[in-house]
Amino acid sequence: MSLNKIFIMKRILKGLPIALTLFVFGVVGYYYMMQEALIFRCKRLDPNHEYTFNTSFEEVNLPVGKGDTINGVHFFHPNPKGVVFYLHGQGRDMLHWGERAERLVSYGYDVFVIDYRGWGKSTNNVSESNLMEDSMVGYNYLKERYNEKEIIVHGVSLGTAMATNVCAKNNPKLCILVSPYYNMLETAHFNKPFLPIWVLKIILKYHLRTDTWISKCKCPLHIFHGTKDRLIPYSQSELIVKKLKTSKVKYNFHSLDGWGHNYIYQNEIYMKEVAALLD
Repeated sequence: MSLNKIFIMKRILKGLPIALTLFVFGVVGYYYMMQEALIFRCKRLDPNHEYTFNTSFEEVNLPVGKGDTINGVHFFHPNPKGVVFYLHGQGRDMLHWGERAERLVSYGYDVFVIDYRGWGKSTNNVSESNLMEDSMVGYNYLKERYNEKEIIVHGVSLGTAMATNVCAKNNPKLCILVSPYYNMLETAHFNKPFLPIWVLKIILKYHLRTDTWISKCKCPLHIFHGTKDRLIPYSQSELIVKKLKTSKVKYNFHSLDGWGHNYIYQNEIYMKEVAALLD
């Protein structure tokens, strides 16, 4: 090898640690800056949009924070047995989640669903404190209109953390959790395994500690999770169940064999069990 080639090789090797360091900081910086978009995928909706659903409903705007509002839709059954408080997952907006929530009216219940701040027609931006406050304000709205033992909390995916937080601080009839996660750190590590857990602990702004709130729930819990879920792994519910075994919370775990993350509302086991719970 010539002296010139040796010199070039030494320069490359010398600069490699610097390049690698810059790359690592770049990746970490990207995920720090983009975590809201990656975790929540909020979708806005024209504030003047007029909803159209197949069920009788009322659009509701509730004041939160300092001058903010959260937008919700209250569906009505002609002879309701109670009300389902539907806390939705990531992405989409009321056009999508309203249609999902509306399906529960067929079980004989009124249904109330909100868009958290950052979604749909709700104002301001998403934050962990806003998610907790928004879900609590929505629940308080229902407590003013229904006996608390007529309220069923139904959390889906992202919304399962808010659902457990609400149930830990209130006394609804029961809580239904679909595809829950132990906490956001565990879920982020599953979805981004190339990022060491200690790095995630530093950059993650949202912790959503389902594991902390769930053992404080005062109502029975019913958990549904698909064994082939690639977004929130089935193992997250297994961790939750392990946690619940050491608590006094009454729970049932419904394993949906071969099912993924989406369209669980079409699963036969889910439909049968929810029909029995809402009977």
